[in-house]
Amino acid sequence: MEKTNKRQIRFDLKKKILMLGVLPVLVLGLMVIFIAQTIVRDSLLKEIKDALQSAATSTFAAYDQNSGDYIKTENGEIWKGSYNISKSESLVDSIKEKTGLEVTFFYGKDRIMTSAKDKNGDRILGSPAGETIQKEVLEKGKEYFSDSVSIDGTLHYGYYVPVYQGDSKKPVGMIFVGANKAQKDSAINKIINTVILVVLIVMLLCIAAVSYTHLRAHETLSDL
Repeated sequence: MEKTNKRQIRFDLKKKILMLGVLPVLVLGLMVIFIAQTIVRDSLLKEIKDALQSAATSTFAAYDQNSGDYIKTENGEIWKGSYNISKSESLVDSIKEKTGLEVTFFYGKDRIMTSAKDKNGDRILGSPAGETIQKEVLEKGKEYFSDSVSIDGTLHYGYYVPVYQGDSKKPVGMIFVGANKAQKDSAINKIINTVILVVLIVMLLCIAAVSYTHLRAHETLSDL
């Protein structure tokens, strides 16, 4: 009976020692996975936001470098001095070709020029921006980021910057730059899944190493 109790005590002690070796690995692995799902994802989303903000600001500068006021002619075209914004296809298409981003110039709430095209290959012009965007950008004069801008049914991450007339404090329009949401999310998920896969592999290797070390130690003690 005493011998059986000693064996049970040894067995329980071995389990505790094994758990002390495995538990920290599990906890650390789960923490890294949690960080990957939260902090890493947020950091990648911030990078997307910053990239869109930079592109939107650069696009605004490309339009605003033309001298003169923003004006709307009788035929509905929008000009910046002697530059016809309503005919600036080459500019928006060039930006899209180089960056993969969609670009739109809004005069007031309406799309005047855009790189975005519908399923028939026609530019998506004339439609208004959403009410929330109008309120934040046109009424409040704020830059605005959205993670769900729909362009012809396709969701985009989008960034808006207000366009001002000279020293006026009220925007006359806005610039939009957007990135395909599904493509960006796919890239983010690929990075996070890779991190998680590596963590899981390392966890399994560490657990296997701890278990093997424990087994060898047990065999050594048994031989004594």
